Amino acid sequence: MSRKNKNLKGAARPQSRPQHLKASTAREWNSHLKTNEYTERRLTFGKYTGVKISELPLDYLKWAIINLPADWADYLSRELQRRDRSYR
Repeated sequence: MSRKNKNLKGAARPQSRPQHLKASTAREWNSHLKTNEYTERRLTFGKYTGVKISELPLDYLKWAIINLPADWADYLSRELQRRDRSYR
């Protein structure tokens, strides 16, 4: 028995993930979502203060991904991928 298997002997098997979490890529996951944690988030700064990410104009999303800090850029790029298949 290998060392790796020996350490796992007697350990509880992980339960299978729920069906909605079995998507293998972010692209597949985003393709069937309509809303999620980042689409409901609202901007807290700038021209679109208080506007939900899901309601931002497409041109602003593209600009903001390049010009905003990485945490916001991540949320916005996920929204861009959700809306426009060419960015997946």
